Amino acid sequence: MNNVLVYLQDVGGTNYLLPFLLKLRTAIKEKATLYYVVHPLSESVIKEKLTDINKLSNKEYPVDENEWLKIINKNDIHYILCTLSANSFDPSNAMLISLAQERRIPVIGFMDHWKGFDRLIDEKGGQKYCPDWLGVIDEASIKKLRSYGINRPVVRAVGNPILEKVMLNKQTNTNEYKILLVSQPEIFTKSYDSLFSITVNNTRLVDEVVMKIKNSNHRYKIYYRTHPKDNNINNLPQEVKLDGSQKSEIFSSYDLFIGFNSMLLFEAHLAGCNTISLTFPEFSNVYEDDVPYSYALNVDSIDKFLSVIEKRDFSFRGVDRNVFLNSTNRCVEFFNEFLMQN
Repeated sequence: MNNVLVYLQDVGGTNYLLPFLLKLRTAIKEKATLYYVVHPLSESVIKEKLTDINKLSNKEYPVDENEWLKIINKNDIHYILCTLSANSFDPSNAMLISLAQERRIPVIGFMDHWKGFDRLIDEKGGQKYCPDWLGVIDEASIKKLRSYGINRPVVRAVGNPILEKVMLNKQTNTNEYKILLVSQPEIFTKSYDSLFSITVNNTRLVDEVVMKIKNSNHRYKIYYRTHPKDNNINNLPQEVKLDGSQKSEIFSSYDLFIGFNSMLLFEAHLAGCNTISLTFPEFSNVYEDDVPYSYALNVDSIDKFLSVIEKRDFSFRGVDRNVFLNSTNRCVEFFNEFLMQN
């Protein structure tokens, strides 16, 4: 029996893996035993879905290579399956992959987005933080991967299980004129402040956006959803309420999602909600590795924002849904091949 360490760090990566992990429990029960280490960021994602798992305790983060080695040796780990998290916020994920490479322990990982491939590269330009087997969403991701010079032995387009689930479980929304502002952290200067706190037209963006919404012909109710990595935004406008809804109910709770290029915005589009992406010049860095599909109405200046929410014309090309069909099964098949390697 093979022992597999499953490490879940970032919420995005864990959400991606969740449908796959649920199916994997029965698909490989005769082939491997899964041992889980779950970062505090992802505890809330798995607590109701992944119950009765072999969960290893770890109280301190970041986890360095020495601590990972203790966990691996104590549990006789032969293979590793993990998220692929950015190194700057918490290097635990990167340290696990680095150690596995040194110890020649096979690692499989999955990229849950079309951006952030630089997280696979170390400070010297090497591939120290890149797993041996790498699952990506589509051919566009493979092309992006090659542009970074990453040439791992096994790379495959396997879709995205959570996007497949959202797409197949499309919900009917009855909450017209209810807006959710989807926050996203500023990662380029490593401040992790919400992008809604950035100044636009000499005014904080969240204040400017809310003022425009109030001046529209529609009576919108406005909510704000924080990102797990955000620094808390202070003094939200009084008209704005914090969103506390579960992920399972969020797409039936709002009809309009406003944000930047987060995966939640993409999911909202697949779930049948209206989406606006703020592509102002102030956020040009955010869109360097943009999603290769049209999933939102792009608004490139605050001056255009008011007319957009008044007209409510959200017709655009949309996403090729074939990209995500059968994602969960494709991930399971990819993992089974990984386990069968010599």
